[in-house]
Amino acid sequence: LEVEQLIKKIESEPQRIDGYTLHKRIGGGAFAHVFEATVDRFGNIKGALKLPANQEAIRDIKTRQVVLSALGKCPFSTNLMGEGNYNGLPYVVEVFREHTLDDVIKQNNLMGSLPKYEGVVELGKSLLTGLDYFHRVGETNPDAARRIGLEVLTHCDIKPSNIMITKDTKTGKAIHEFTDFGIRMEDVPGANPSIINSASLDSIVTGDSTLNKNIYAAPEVRQALLF
Repeated sequence: LEVEQLIKKIESEPQRIDGYTLHKRIGGGAFAHVFEATVDRFGNIKGALKLPANQEAIRDIKTRQVVLSALGKCPFSTNLMGEGNYNGLPYVVEVFREHTLDDVIKQNNLMGSLPKYEGVVELGKSLLTGLDYFHRVGETNPDAARRIGLEVLTHCDIKPSNIMITKDTKTGKAIHEFTDFGIRMEDVPGANPSIINSASLDSIVTGDSTLNKNIYAAPEVRQALLF
């Protein structure tokens, strides 16, 4: 209810939350509302402020706080700019990115064009490099693994709209960053989800959870059920 009222107010004029000014709602789904915001002390620095869409989503926002804070300046994920509470609801602010992979796919479809083979290969390499980093976070970022409580970080909701696109300022090459971590992370061999164990494995794989569907369950999660 608090967030719905905030959305209505933003339609009339920008609203402030702590040190951020919210200009408009730019997206969201069953679990979060996403707002384009600017950092008041810097003026022109944009962020994506995310608030839970309902009471059930509060836990997942808190999980994002833990994950993004622990990952720090990770080159394969959107970086955390800030976090806080709005009338008792937790929020996170991530570095703002204009486009997602979903935007690019839709644009190509509208233009009736297909991506070049080389571009698809480079995209695959970029995404797999990032996933390998997260799946071996105990090796690639031991401090993050310790803070999160997991040796293996599994995204579990990989889709084009959760892959942000920016450019390397030196090379001009596209950089792909994963966002919206923590929807579901579970115990896998070698892991210790003492901090963010957010749902039972059965609810993930059978799709009983309202925040994650069976079709998005990661292969590692499905495999864990079989063995």
